[in-house]
Parts: sequence; structure tokens; C-alpha cells
Amino acid sequence: RKYAQDTEYSWSTHSDGITCPDNLQGLDEWRIFLSTWTDLVEKQPAKAKKLVRQGIPHEIRGEAWKVISGGQELAAKNPGVYEILVTKSSPSESSLLKDINRTYPTNKHFRLKEGKGQKVLFNVLKVYSLMDPEVGYCQGMSFLCGMLVCNQASETDVFWTLSCLMRNFSLREFFVEQLPLLQEMMFIFTRLINAYMPAIASHLEQLGIEPLFFSADWFSTIFTYSMPMEVVARVWDVFLFEGQDYLFRVSLAILKLSEDDVLRLPFDSALTYLKNKPHSLDVSIIEEADKFGGLEVLAGQLREQYKRRMANKERETEEAKRGEDTPVRDLSRSVEPTKSVDNRGECSGNRSAPVSRRCSEQGDVEPMVRSTPIHKRCSDLAASRSPRASPRRHRMTNSESSEHNTETKQQGNTVRNLFERVLGQDTGTKRFTQ
Repeated sequence: RKYAQDTEYSWSTHSDGITCPDNLQGLDEWRIFLSTWTDLVEKQPAKAKKLVRQGIPHEIRGEAWKVISGGQELAAKNPGVYEILVTKSSPSESSLLKDINRTYPTNKHFRLKEGKGQKVLFNVLKVYSLMDPEVGYCQGMSFLCGMLVCNQASETDVFWTLSCLMRNFSLREFFVEQLPLLQEMMFIFTRLINAYMPAIASHLEQLGIEPLFFSADWFSTIFTYSMPMEVVARVWDVFLFEGQDYLFRVSLAILKLSEDDVLRLPFDSALTYLKNKPHSLDVSIIEEADKFGGLEVLAGQLREQYKRRMANKERETEEAKRGEDTPVRDLSRSVEPTKSVDNRGECSGNRSAPVSRRCSEQGDVEPMVRSTPIHKRCSDLAASRSPRASPRRHRMTNSESSEHNTETKQQGNTVRNLFERVLGQDTGTKRFTQ
């Protein structure tokens, strides 16, 4: 509305041949701007960015969102698809019916039960659940779709713009299993707070408040759940043009406006304050969001760091899974039963038991040198227990016997761990066999 007040329009022809108004305030001028959208963005991205940040007039916002998001192009490539799918039924219909009445209950578009707004909302979300069965329908999607319904006149426009948001802007990753996009954005947002506002970052850490506690709804619903509609519309203008990183700008701006109050508050009050703060914001948040210089570069670096971390984690998980799936050979079944020799030079039972147990049972095992081959250690151990190599030992006292048993148990564990390491190795050579 502000753009219509005391605005003078001037036109200029640029060197690239694109003719557009210097002050794109009127509806006719904005329509011309949208008709040359692709060329203007490619040849004058800085100008397009400035104009979008100034705000899109409400009367043409729905049409502009369709063009900027790519919904118009997607609809042109898929004629008649929505009209066919809207006649089908979806497994998500019962969940949809429960949530429709809870989506913007005070808004004029959805206030009337089974009114036009609710029907459009239901149809669009039902068709999307058929188009993307992996996501289906999840809570939170209705707020995204409802924002489009409030600003776009055509039901098909709402659907194709929503489809672009979910696919091209990756918002569907907010709603698939394990919420990968939300995890990524929390990783980045936490580190951006540390970089731009270390004082409030330190205070929140001392209180035990993680950004996830108060900002999950900000990101997953693109502020539609927490901000006044007229403010959200301005945020969406820029978000659709600049992408996900603009959400970090707005979120940091909210914290910046809240910093003085939050630093004085304890845990419960600080958390409640941050959750409720966006409800009281006005369009000045857009100006505040522009003050964080270099954010896109830093966010890009953090995003790459997060992707590397997740790739390493996935690789470690796969390696651990392969290790669990590899069968461990039972050596006790492959060893032929033989006799062992005790401390007195007498036969003392069956050698079919595992080496680790035999060693611990025989007692007073000499420390093993790990560099010696396993088969030689076992033969040396048997030779050391023969009558020729081992003199008769005196009768041990109770204290000596206790120390002897403790040392034997520790050395038995050493052998057991050694066998586990050998059997668990995967060097590309033939595995250890008896």
C-alpha cells in the first residue's frame, strides 16, 4: 500500500535492451516486469533483488509468486495433470480433514467450515499427497498451502506453486523421515548465532536452550505459523527469489530485536519470549534482516561442512553394518581335541576350548608379545608347560593365589581381544584360519 502513495514512475532503457520502470510500483509496471522476468534476472540480478526486497504489491503478489517460484513453467509442462488427480482419492484424506479446520481458523478465507478456502486447501494437499507419496501429508504443510491460498486466485496456481516450493526449494525435506532439512538448518543457524551474536549464543547455551526449541516452526512453516500474515507475505516475497538463506537472515533479525530482553531472562521466560516474539513483529523486520553482511557466504560454507559430516557419518554406519553382517568363525569347532599339560606336567583336559579360555584356566600365563605370530605363541605356551621347561612350583599362599588369578584373567582378556582384532580385520588378504 505504501508504494501507491506519492510515487513517481520513470522508465529507462538499459544497455542490455530491457526496458523497465526504475520504480516498479504500479500494477501495470509489475506485470511488465514479470513478463520479462527471466531476462531481467539473468542480465540484471542486482536490480531484480532490490525490487523484490522493496516488496511486491498485494494485488499482483499471487501472480508474481507463481512466476518467481517456477510454478508457471511447471504448470505449462504438465497440462491437465491437476485436473485428473483432483478426482482421485488419497490415503491422507482422513488426516487432512482433521487439520483443515485448525489452519488459520480466524482468517476470512478459512473461517467458514467447508467453505471455498477449506475446499481449495483440501484439494491441493490431497493432490500433492498423490504426487509425492513418500511425503504424503504432514502437519505444517497446511500452513504453507494456506499462505498460497490467501494470495493466489486459482486453485491450480496454488498447487503448482506449492509443488515448486516442495521440490525446487527442497521444503519436502522438512517432512520426510528424520527431517533432514530441519537438521541441516539447525546446524547452520546455531553456528550463525555464534558468529553474529556471541552474547546471546553464550546466554542461551548457559540456559540450556537450543535453537531447535524455539525456531523449528519458523523454518518448517516459513514463519506462517508465528508471524502476522502481512509480514509473512513480505518475507515470502524475498524468500521465493533468494532461497533458504534468507530465512536465516529473518531468524537472526528476530534474535537481534530480542537480544536485550532475552539476556535478562531465565530459562522458562526466555524460551516463551522467543516463541512469542514473531507474533508482534512488523515489516521493519525486513530492514533488520538486510544488516547481516556476508551471511550467504558463511551459510554456504557451513552447509558444505554439514554435508561432509553427514557423508562421513553415513560411511561409518555402512562400515559398521558390514562388520555386523560378516560371520565370525567359531574357532572352538575347528580345533581338533588334544591334551594340554598343567603346571605339574600332567594331562589336564581337552584343548577343544577356545585359546583365551584355555590360557586363563592354565594360570600364570607369560605376557604375550603381539609381534609374535599367533600359532608360535600357542606352541611356545605349550612348551613352557612341559616338565622339561617348567620346574615344580611351591604351594601358593592365599594372597599369592589371588594375585595369580587376577593376572591370569587380564592376560586371558588380552588374548581374547587379539583374536577379535584379527578376525575383524579386512585387509583384502585371506582371513586367519586355524
